[in-house]
Amino acid sequence: MPRILPRLRKVILEGSNSRMEISWPRRKNSKKSLYKPVPPRPTFKVADYKESILLTPRNPVTNSRDYVRHKTIPPRLRLKRRVVPSSPTNDLPREMTKEERKWWADPYLRMIGSPLRKCTLTDRYLPSDFLIRLAPMKISKALQDSNSKLNKTTRMLVPDGLEHPRFKTRKSGKSGYVICWKDAVAQMLERKSYRQILPKVPVHSLLIPQIEHLLRVRILQEFALLSERLQSNPRTAYSPMVLRRLTRKEWESMKTSGTVAWPDAVAIIVIPPVNRDPLTKKRPEPSMYPPPADVLADCASSSKHPISILYPVQRDVATPLDISQLEVPLYNGVPLFPNPGQRAALHQYLTAILNSETRRPSRSGELDGIAADDKPSHAFLLVSNAETCKRADVAATAMALWRFRMFYGAGWEAENMDHWVTKESKKRRTA
Repeated sequence: MPRILPRLRKVILEGSNSRMEISWPRRKNSKKSLYKPVPPRPTFKVADYKESILLTPRNPVTNSRDYVRHKTIPPRLRLKRRVVPSSPTNDLPREMTKEERKWWADPYLRMIGSPLRKCTLTDRYLPSDFLIRLAPMKISKALQDSNSKLNKTTRMLVPDGLEHPRFKTRKSGKSGYVICWKDAVAQMLERKSYRQILPKVPVHSLLIPQIEHLLRVRILQEFALLSERLQSNPRTAYSPMVLRRLTRKEWESMKTSGTVAWPDAVAIIVIPPVNRDPLTKKRPEPSMYPPPADVLADCASSSKHPISILYPVQRDVATPLDISQLEVPLYNGVPLFPNPGQRAALHQYLTAILNSETRRPSRSGELDGIAADDKPSHAFLLVSNAETCKRADVAATAMALWRFRMFYGAGWEAENMDHWVTKESKKRRTA
C-alpha cells in the first residue's frame, strides 16, 4: 500500500493537468415495458352511479392514465430457458410463434414495417427502409483546404446509417431523408431541397457515388455477418439450407421456364469466380474499398446484363386476381459489383457460407463421376423462412440487396411514381 499511494498520486495529478477523460463502457439498456391490463370500459351514464362519478374509487376521470393502452415488448426470436425479469412486470418476454417467425423472415414485411419518415424532396411519408438518411458530419481540414468554398463551414450532409451498426453506428441529431432512388437524389441536388434539413450545411458533389458505394458495402457486411453466424450455428440434419448452388439443370430449367420453383427463395445471385489478371496472373484480393472512378466506370460500362431481373414463383394453385404474384429477384454479380475486388469479397463470403452448409468436395476429381447437369452452376439460391431465421437473419441480407435495386429505380417506375420527383407534382400538392 505505501508503494501504490505515491504512484497513484502522481497519476492523478498528471491526469488533472491534462484533463484526461475516462470513457466507461456503456451498459446496454434493457427494454422496459409500460404494458398493464386495462380496466373494463367505463360507463358514463348517471343512472349507473349512486353518487358522483368523481367520488367513485378508480374512476375514469381522475384516474384516466389507468385506461391508456401501451404496447407489449416485441417477442424474441430465441428465448433463454430461464427468464428472470429485472423488475416486477405484467409483460414477460416470450418467444416468437411459427407465424411470427414467418413474418420476421419476410424481407418485404420488415421493410414496410420500418418507422415512417418524411422525404424532403416529395414531402411524403414512407417507411425508413425506402429512404436514405442524410445527417451533418464534420469534415477534415484537408478537405477544407482543397475547396475554398468550404473554408467557412465545418459540416456537410453525408449518408448516415447505410452501414451495419456493428461496423459503424448511426449518428444522432437532426437529419433528413430522401427516397432511395438515384434520380430522386439527383433532383434533390438540383433543387437544393436538402436545405430543408439544415439551411447552412452543404452537400458535396460525390454524394451519389458515395451512396452507391455504401449500399454495396452494406451488402458485403450482411453477407459477412451471415457467414459468421452460420459458422457458429452449424446446420443439423433436420434444419433447412440457407444457401445452396443451383445445379446446371435447375439453372437451365429456370431460364427456360421463366419461373422459380422455390417458394421460400428471397434472392438468386449469379456470380462466377473473378478471372485472373492477364498481366500479373493473379486473382484480385477481396476488398470492400472501391477503385478509382475511371477504373470503376470502365468496369461498369463493360457489363451487358442488368443489375436484377424479377422471376415469378411457380405455384400449383392459381393466384387470385386481387393479389400480386410473388416474384424473386435475380442479381447479376458483375453489374452489381463492377469492382473485381468487391466481387471477389462477395464470392468469398458466399463460398464460406456454402462450406458451412454443405460438405465441399476435397478434390476436384470427385466431380468427375457426376453428370454434367448435376454439377453446380454459378447461381446461388438464398432461402428465408420460419426455420432458417432461427439460425441467421437472412431477411436482412435480402433487404440490403433490395435497397440497392431500389436505388437504381427498380420498383419505383413500376408503380408510375415518376411524378413524385417532378416539379409540377409538388406545385399541385402545395397549391
